[in-house]
Order: sequence, then C-alpha cells, then structure tokens
Amino acid sequence: MNNFFTFQEGTLLILLFTSHLLADFIFATDKNVALRKEGMLKSQAFWLHGLCVLVVTWLINRNSLSWSLLVVIVISHLIIDYLKLLANRKITVTQWKQKELGLFVIDQALHASVLIIVWVYMIDGFSRMQMAVSHFANNYNILLKFLGYLIA
Repeated sequence: MNNFFTFQEGTLLILLFTSHLLADFIFATDKNVALRKEGMLKSQAFWLHGLCVLVVTWLINRNSLSWSLLVVIVISHLIIDYLKLLANRKITVTQWKQKELGLFVIDQALHASVLIIVWVYMIDGFSRMQMAVSHFANNYNILLKFLGYLIA
C-alpha cells in the first residue's frame, strides 16, 4: 500500500473534520437550526452559527491553519448553509420525496469538499492527490468495492 500522506497530514484532516462535526452537530441545537430555517440571513442564529464555526475551527486548528484559510472555511460554510436553506424553501416534498435527506447529503458533501481542498492546499498536496486518485482509479479491487458501496 502506498502512503500518499504522512501521519501528521492525516491528523490535520481529522482535526478539520472534527471541528466541522462539532460546529455543525454538537453545538447546533434544534432550536437554532429551526431559527436559521425560519429567518435565513436575517436570523441571528444563522450568524451565530458562522461565529461558532469560526471559533471551533480556530480553537482546534489554530496551530496549523492560517487566517485566510479560516476565512475561506467560514465563508464557504455560511454560503453552503444559505444555499441549503434556500433550496429547502424552493423545493417541495412533492418534487423530491427525499428532500431533507438529499439536501443534508449534498450539504455535508459540499462542506467535506471544502475541507479536503483546504487540507490539500495546507499540505501542498495537489500533485500527491492527483497521484493518489490515479492510483485508486486504476485499481480494479478498489473500484469494485466503491461500486458496491454505491449500490448498497
């Protein structure tokens, strides 16, 4: 097995995801989520959630994350959350029966994508990421397992 990333680099990614999970799930109360849905950008809860993302991400990643990357994470988080709120209002359940689940999956996939891009930038790993993707894309066993997960 090839090691495309070091233990320390992997730890950085885990810390980024940990801060996201804490801010988005542990510290986000049902009441605040409801207030964000109702008031959207006018809601104090929406902006407090952004502040929570900022503080939690900074506290957990302060030794490795620059201010500019922290701003990228927070702004993109707020944009993604706003787009989810907007889609939630525009799409009806009759148009998409699995609306809540679908929006949740899309929302989290977008957040994960931002965190992975920031992480790859932090570790200067774009060339290694390309190498890792081509390695996995050319591995028949991995592709079959991935296809199995998609089907299941």
